[in-house]
Amino acid sequence: MSNAQTGGSSAATGASPASESTASTGQAGPSGAAAAGFDTKTTVSSLAELKAVAPQVWNAMLQGIAQNICIEMKRQQDHLVEISRQARQDANS
Repeated sequence: MSNAQTGGSSAATGASPASESTASTGQAGPSGAAAAGFDTKTTVSSLAELKAVAPQVWNAMLQGIAQNICIEMKRQQDHLVEISRQARQDANS
């Protein structure tokens, strides 16, 4: 992620658009990123630097990744339930 922009690395990491919108708002949070001159054009060379430069974007990115994982696990679980239901139905026929 050599050219990861604040929030722009979401496509590579699978983060939700929430991290991009957080970065594009330019709102100064507890980190004071906007006040320090960081915006959507700011580039970071590592995730550790992103965490230090824009902790709100970092948190939004992690939440997006976690949400995607949970959604995918739920989808797979529903698929397994459907397979099991179909197997029971086929066994009773």
